[in-house]
Amino acid sequence: MVTGRVTDASVVVGPGIWRFGWGPDDHDALAGAVAAGHVIECGTHATGGNFSGFMDLPRDARPLGFPIAELHADGSSVITKHPGTGGTVTIDTVTAQLMYEIQGPVYDNPDVRTDLRSIELSGDGRDRVRISGVTGSAPPEQLKVATNTLGGHRNQMEFVLVGLDLDAKEAWLREQMDAALADRRPAEVVWTRGPDPAADADTEEGAARRVRCVVKDPSAEVVGKAFTAAGVELALASYPGFTLTAPPGKPSPFGVYRPAYVDRNQVHERVLVDGVEIGEAS
Repeated sequence: MVTGRVTDASVVVGPGIWRFGWGPDDHDALAGAVAAGHVIECGTHATGGNFSGFMDLPRDARPLGFPIAELHADGSSVITKHPGTGGTVTIDTVTAQLMYEIQGPVYDNPDVRTDLRSIELSGDGRDRVRISGVTGSAPPEQLKVATNTLGGHRNQMEFVLVGLDLDAKEAWLREQMDAALADRRPAEVVWTRGPDPAADADTEEGAARRVRCVVKDPSAEVVGKAFTAAGVELALASYPGFTLTAPPGKPSPFGVYRPAYVDRNQVHERVLVDGVEIGEAS
C-alpha cells in the first residue's frame, strides 16, 4: 500500500512525533496531536465552512482561510489561520469540527485512544483557539483497514414529466422501460422520484417532475447503449411531453468500499524514499 496520510490526524501526529521525539507511551501528547489533527483535517470546516451557525460569522466573497495547528511539545496546540483570509476561527467552529465523524467519547486512532471529554478549549486572541488538557490511553489492538474493489459499471437517465396525470405517465414509463430491458436486464435497477411540482408553477421547470433511473451491472455493455437506447427510443412512443434532462451517457465504473479490522501485529510498516527503504517506522 502506498499512502501519504494513513489516518486523518496523521498530518499533525506524524510531524509531532518527528519534531518532539514522542514515544509510543506518550499517550497524552499523542492524544493532543490527534485532537489538533482532527480539527484541521477537513480544512475550512474549522474556519466556518459548513458551519450551522454561519449567520453569526463574518461572510464575504473571500475564500475561507485554511486552518493552521501550532503544535507544542506537550501535545497542546493553537488553531489559527493566515491573516487576511476569509472565515474565522472560534471556539464554536473548532467544537463543530471536533464533533465531526465522532461516534463516542473516545476517538480511536492507530497511535492512541483520545478521550474527547478531556479537551479544553479557550480563546487565545483573534482567530486563535487553544486546545489543551487532552488525555489519551493505549491504542486498540486492532487496526481499521479499508478495502476498495471495482463493483461494476453504472449509468442513469433522468426523465422529465410535465402537465397532468403525472402518476399515470410515470407508471407507463416504468412499465415500458422494464419491458425494454427484459432481455438484458441490469443486475440492479433503481427508480427515484423528485419532488412534485407546485400548483400553477410560474416556469416549465417548476411544473415538472423528474424521475431518475439508475442501473448497475458487472458488464459495461449491459448498462451502455443497451440501456440508453431503451430510453431514447421511447421519445416519440411514450407519455406526452417526453424529454430527458441530458443526452444519454456512457457507463462509468463504480467502486465499493468495505471497512474491516486486522490485528495490529499483522501490519508491518516500511518507509521508502525514492524506492530506498530508510528504516522501520515507529
